[in-house]
Amino acid sequence: MLHQTRRVVVGVMFALVVFAGSAAAECAWVLWSMVRYRDGDDLRKEWDTFSAFTTKKECEERATDWNRYERSRKDGPRASFFYQCFPDTTVDPRGPKGGGR
Repeated sequence: MLHQTRRVVVGVMFALVVFAGSAAAECAWVLWSMVRYRDGDDLRKEWDTFSAFTTKKECEERATDWNRYERSRKDGPRASFFYQCFPDTTVDPRGPKGGGR
């Protein structure tokens, strides 16, 4: 059930990014989405890129809109989503990549 819900949410997010036209490779700010859900007794967190913007202000406005939407949901989701902006540099909220030299 969680995977089906997640697929729908990811599909909607993808459609919004495609039709918004604001996601370009040379953008300066990236909006990340983080989903938290229970997997048995464990609390899991997964980060994924959501959209890209040329200014921090645009990114933060969209993050505020999505966070407000998530707080307004009344359907008792099994997963919670949070959106945050990071500069489009080496910042990755998932942490450093392994396998360094």
